[in-house]
Amino acid sequence: MATVFGLQGYAMALSFVQKTRIGLGSDREREHSMTGKPKDPNRAAATNGPSQGLGPSSSLDVLVVEENPVNRKVVVALLTKWRHRVVVACDGALGLKQLERREFDLVLMDIQMPVLDGYAATQQVREREARLRLPRVPIVALTANAFDEDTHQSLAAGMDAHLAKPYTREQLRELLQQWL
Repeated sequence: MATVFGLQGYAMALSFVQKTRIGLGSDREREHSMTGKPKDPNRAAATNGPSQGLGPSSSLDVLVVEENPVNRKVVVALLTKWRHRVVVACDGALGLKQLERREFDLVLMDIQMPVLDGYAATQQVREREARLRLPRVPIVALTANAFDEDTHQSLAAGMDAHLAKPYTREQLRELLQQWL
């Protein structure tokens, strides 16, 4: 039996999604939460555009879809330090499930992941938004692929920006300011 955890953290609050594989091809998933009430489903999602600031009064809901535990730890540490609420999914399929459950102000999406890669996950998000007439959530590619061709492929898949790893804290902060 294998267990995969997605972590959500803000200060000392924590919730996680546990996905347990049972037998052949059967999955059971449940969310455990100690962070308070869920987001208001009637709240308008953020659209692309400049931010009014990212100080303590501007807390964002960010979905990080990243399969590498070290990369997850780095981005979650930075985002929570800046007082943003973070939910982590370990692959594109779990990321899609999180997007179906609640709204996010931004998605940081790895490209190369098991189960469902970042390109395919982003295309499914965009198809769902169009089908259900949902507001467009900004999706940013986080990838080790740093060539112009890689950026074009990310944008063609429906992503809004491309941030090459390794990135600096300043680059991530600038990205947040640019897209929210």
